[in-house]
Amino acid sequence: MIESLVSAMEEEDSLEKYAVQVALVREPGVHDRPTLDTPEAVYRTFASLADLDRECVVAALLDGGHRLNAIHAVHIGTASQSLVGMPDVFKAAILANARGVVLIHNHPSGLPEPSNDDMELTRRVKETGELLGIPLLDHVIVAAEGYTSLRRRHAL
Repeated sequence: MIESLVSAMEEEDSLEKYAVQVALVREPGVHDRPTLDTPEAVYRTFASLADLDRECVVAALLDGGHRLNAIHAVHIGTASQSLVGMPDVFKAAILANARGVVLIHNHPSGLPEPSNDDMELTRRVKETGELLGIPLLDHVIVAAEGYTSLRRRHAL
């Protein structure tokens, strides 16, 4: 079926301009793949986000053993908020064949206490992940004064 579609597109010049190629490109070199199976491990790996001057949302894309497969910068927001769409979170997860996602973001205020928007984002990512079969394993907020795991807060 795919071969016939490709043949039809090659033969029909008007369709060729709509062809899209999607690929995941990994930077060359040796990759340390930490296991992110606890909020502490997530915090150790992503603590440097606490130093940023605006909110940054990152998706850690994990394999079946909770080892880091890839990191996707989902959104860079303002000093107090970040708007995140579900395609932004899961596009890279699908391409990376992720078996789970840990969402991480920073609070430039220095306080890791989740906001109502953080709780709503967690709910939406969890529901979308369930539909796609790529579960949200945790949402960790990192800040100068530490971190908060929304899984430990029973928000997942």
